[in-house]
Amino acid sequence: MTTKTTYKAYKCRLYPKAAQEEYFRRMFGCCRLVYNHFLEVRIASYEAHKVDPAVRVPSHFEMCRLLTDYKRQRTDAEGHPFLKDVDSTALVYELQHLDNAFHRFYRRVREGASNVGFPRFKRRGDKESATVAFKKLADVERNKMRFAKVGWVNAKVWREIEGTPVSCTVSVDAAGRWWASVMCKGVPVRELPPIDTTRVVRVEEVAVAPVADERLRRRLAREKRKLSRRQAPGANRRASAGYLRQKEKVGRLMAHERDRMRTQTDQLTASIVRESGTILMEEQASRKRTPAETELVRQLRYKCDWAGRTLTER
Repeated sequence: MTTKTTYKAYKCRLYPKAAQEEYFRRMFGCCRLVYNHFLEVRIASYEAHKVDPAVRVPSHFEMCRLLTDYKRQRTDAEGHPFLKDVDSTALVYELQHLDNAFHRFYRRVREGASNVGFPRFKRRGDKESATVAFKKLADVERNKMRFAKVGWVNAKVWREIEGTPVSCTVSVDAAGRWWASVMCKGVPVRELPPIDTTRVVRVEEVAVAPVADERLRRRLAREKRKLSRRQAPGANRRASAGYLRQKEKVGRLMAHERDRMRTQTDQLTASIVRESGTILMEEQASRKRTPAETELVRQLRYKCDWAGRTLTER
């Protein structure tokens, strides 16, 4: 009997030093530059292809070849090719993310969706993250992880990582917390014992089950009002020091609220899957899902698949 395996991501907390943090931020900027440049190239090629079908839109492999020349040509004020200073696999993964975005764009065009727009350009201040190749399980220990060009970084790994590592996504959230998500393949799936019970889950009702913390919500609203009174960055002015401090405070509160709601949703879906052998998920077809409903459906799908439960959507 073969053991069922799957892909699984293990999220760990990172505590980089000042020099390592500076390197990761430079890597984020280089990834954003490469993504935006090749997005512009693909949009121009796509528009030209609609006029002249002989013009080819570059594929992922062709963009990888173009990336080598772009890394050599793109230099800083001193003429240094700065794109070579960061992990090369991070730039290649950006091209993969761009290719996936265009595949989704092509699918929406084929389906005849209205107002289909191109993938968006990345801006400074958006979610800061980068994906690098991560092939060795020995690069992950209980209290540290090893990355190319910066060596060992202090970390907190809560669970034992199973399977074979494939990649690692480094990110920093609005609260200034650093994270590493290690994607592994070949992780064994442990199914739950079979149970003969059926439960009907109405997405619109269950998704609002996590109880909001009114005290935290009032505090967050108060801090947002304080932020609106600070000097925000504009076309001809820089953000004030008070604005940056207040923005970081608001980011910490928002991250705390997201973590609390996500934990409650995770506990809710785990109990539903554990106590039900068959789950009938109902939702209104003409209604657009809220973020809480989307997260609920996502967790139910993969947890039912891992636990060997039957999930029927209607």
